[in-house]
Amino acid sequence: AYAKDFEDSRCGGAPGKPEISIVVQYFNQPRIIERLMAVLARTKRRHEILINNDSHSEKGAWRAALPGGNHHLLLSPDIHEIRGYNRLGKLATAEMLAFLQDDDLPRNGDWLVHARKLFMEHKSMGLLGGFRGRMETGTKWSNSMNQIDGDKYGPGYKMFRYTDPKAKIPFMFIYKVNAAPLLVRRSAFLQIGMFNQQLSCPGKPGIGFDFEYSVRTWLYGTKVGLYYAQFVHSVDGRQHSGTWKNKDAWQAR
Repeated sequence: AYAKDFEDSRCGGAPGKPEISIVVQYFNQPRIIERLMAVLARTKRRHEILINNDSHSEKGAWRAALPGGNHHLLLSPDIHEIRGYNRLGKLATAEMLAFLQDDDLPRNGDWLVHARKLFMEHKSMGLLGGFRGRMETGTKWSNSMNQIDGDKYGPGYKMFRYTDPKAKIPFMFIYKVNAAPLLVRRSAFLQIGMFNQQLSCPGKPGIGFDFEYSVRTWLYGTKVGLYYAQFVHSVDGRQHSGTWKNKDAWQAR
């Protein structure tokens, strides 16, 4: 609040300050760079783009693709998504953060327009998922996942039964959401401790970080919502991530 008041009163409203910070976790996916940047360039709200490049590859392609202004490329030693998201979440300057993965592609800019409307309508919402979510209700047990097999919502599962009356967007509050995209209020994100780095070591997949953060968001008194961002998933052609590829990977997941 102090920073916002200072900028508004002393800096002419901080002209050009981003309204949305888009954070992308990247590892050696050269085919997505131009396509992703072409879509993000059509974002109508003032935004900044922050890339965590764990593979140290395609440096020239990223420098060419990132426009001038509020955009940043971080070269990391394969710290993976939890630590990459946390580091860039602290570096970001907008109150609304959008976390993306490098195998997901927005179809257009509507996903951010809709997300911003929902955050404006629901002041107590701290986390918004744009893909799938779960309600851990009932007594059906999943032996393979070692958890209650509650209702799932999103593409391939149940679709939303509700429409937000003011934003006019299909939306529901839900127990926990899947990445990606994940959109958060930066102030809440920092206050409740960001994503849990104890879930995995650097360089390892952060399986469950989205669910754990969802539950912690509720615990700290802010709400979790779900809408459909209409991303194209598995852009590189893979139907499952590497954490499904063999028995050991499945067990770790």
